[in-house]
Amino acid sequence: MLSKSVRWLLATTLFVSLVLAACGPAPTPEPTAAPEVSAPTSPPAAAEPKETLKVALVYVAPVGDMGWSWAHEQGRLALEEKFGDR
Repeated sequence: MLSKSVRWLLATTLFVSLVLAACGPAPTPEPTAAPEVSAPTSPPAAAEPKETLKVALVYVAPVGDMGWSWAHEQGRLALEEKFGDR
């Protein structure tokens, strides 16, 4: 069997090598050629919504609490501003 000092030395060496490997620089990816982009022949037509979208929000606190309910209300207002009454 290995003596206590040899086991301690092996464990310390393993630990130090793992720490040094983790602290090393990340490998840099090799640059690749940019994919060729062709110009579209015609712009895509905007799709009309087929039916009205219904969304429900459940608030767990008053909207003015400046927490989750306030953030949900801000999201609802942004959706209403962007999409209107669709």
